[in-house]
Amino acid sequence: MMNLLLLLLLQLQLQQQQQHLQQQQEESQQQEAGKEQQEEMAEEGETQRKQQQQQQQQKQQQQQQQQQEGEQQQEQLMG
Repeated sequence: MMNLLLLLLLQLQLQQQQQHLQQQQEESQQQEAGKEQQEEMAEEGETQRKQQQQQQQQKQQQQQQQQQEGEQQQEQLMG
């Protein structure tokens, strides 16, 4: 019984993380689309954009790592 609850919780967490990842990917796609406009701006804006992009990528990597860990936990519980 306990295992079942754990599995359900993990699945919920994974779903939430996946949704979050999708949101972030959509955001970074929007950032890409806005790139052209930003290129017309001053270099100050350019460095800010680069920093934001790096932060975004780091966030995505962290989330993907969490997701993989969650999936591994799930596999262990099921196995």
